[in-house]
Amino acid sequence: MQDVRDDILLVKDLIKGHESAFNELFHKYSRWIFLTAISRCNGSAQEAQDVVQEVFFKLWKMRDSLKPELSVKYLLFTMMSNACKDRHEKRQTSLKLNIKYLEKEEQTSLPDNNGNNELAEKIHKAIDQITAPKTRQVIKMYYMDGLSYKEIIRITGMKLQTVRNYVSEGLAILRKSVKNQY
Repeated sequence: MQDVRDDILLVKDLIKGHESAFNELFHKYSRWIFLTAISRCNGSAQEAQDVVQEVFFKLWKMRDSLKPELSVKYLLFTMMSNACKDRHEKRQTSLKLNIKYLEKEEQTSLPDNNGNNELAEKIHKAIDQITAPKTRQVIKMYYMDGLSYKEIIRITGMKLQTVRNYVSEGLAILRKSVKNQY
């Protein structure tokens, strides 16, 4: 019962803008929120730490609207649960978008040369002249070997955005090189 009274006093002081009350609430509940958030954030300590910071940042921002008679512990728990849920939903959405993009990339067929060996030869030479080794490697894998983004990621261990960047950079170089030859 003393804890509840202490929390009420701390919240009243927090409403008045006392940083010491905020610090005391932080020290009292941050470890508990952190440990609870770990179990809700797939065991990620970094993400749980981010949740703790987010929760206490929100607590400070909303201090004027707090009601001292309501449980601050319950409020912190609710904010932590919502933050974890939001992060999970963002992760799922991002994962779905990446999978959808990779599936689309796998279905994209490579351009057909239609017997235009001269153009194909110029493109191969232009690829060989790309000075950045990783860009050259990814472009060769993507265009010459016909690998999908997913396969390149699996082989190189690069992230999707990194592969996209190398392909985009390589295409810009190839366009410029082929354009200069025509």
